[in-house]
Amino acid sequence: MPLTAGVPVLKWWIGKAIKGGLAKTQYALNKAYAPPQYEMSQRAAIFSATLIYSLLFSSAVPLVYPYLMAMCGGFLLMDRLVLAQFCATPPRYRGRICAFVIHSVPLGVLMHFALGTCWAFPKSQHCLMPRVE
Repeated sequence: MPLTAGVPVLKWWIGKAIKGGLAKTQYALNKAYAPPQYEMSQRAAIFSATLIYSLLFSSAVPLVYPYLMAMCGGFLLMDRLVLAQFCATPPRYRGRICAFVIHSVPLGVLMHFALGTCWAFPKSQHCLMPRVE
């Protein structure tokens, strides 16, 4: 998933190689060489989904934690590389995207505990799932 940050850059690079030689006007040449926009909202949505799903299923599968650490590192490196080297300067965002990611973490932790409780103690009185006997 961190590699999805490079897809628009790869698409731009191939388009630049093809359209750059075929441009007939300066406007077409400028359009072909204009770098792609960095979509912070899309990247934040992918990151928050990875974080929530990893938190949710890590109560049953603890091997998700190293996967989550590798994904966070991959997101950090790829986003910085793509943003600093290839993409156009993004528009100014407000703090709403970061606030959404930060405020979704407690919900993920709550779901993590709920799934862990029902997974570890399926017959307890705290599990709201119906009992199958």
